[in-house]
Formats: sequence, C-alpha cells, structure tokens
Amino acid sequence: MIAGSDGKFALVVQALRYLGKDGVGKRELETLRSSLSNAEKSQLVKETQFGVEWINDVAKQIAEKSA
Repeated sequence: MIAGSDGKFALVVQALRYLGKDGVGKRELETLRSSLSNAEKSQLVKETQFGVEWINDVAKQIAEKSA
C-alpha cells in the first residue's frame, strides 16, 4: 500500500459508486487520471480487483493511458 493513500483510494471508489456505472464518462476518467500518479493508478487497479467488477473496469481505464 502506498503510504497515505488509503483515503484517496476510498474516495475514488466512493466517487465511482456515487456516479454509478453509467455516470462515468471521459471527463470523469480524465479528472481521475490527472489526480493520481502512475503508482497510485496501478495500486487502484490492485485494490479494486476483488470488488465490484465495473469499478475495477473503470480503474483499469484510468490506469491504461499512464503506461
């Protein structure tokens, strides 16, 4: 786990749940991409892999353009 990032991951997941599967568009993805470091994006994918499938799919979309 990245030190001090626990709250950030929880906040991202909470925001995604609030927006809902159909509420996450290009604007939201870009906002999240610009708010997270590459390491945080990778960690977000790992942190969401055993949770709700669509949230993990969104996490992968956030991380994919940072490679």
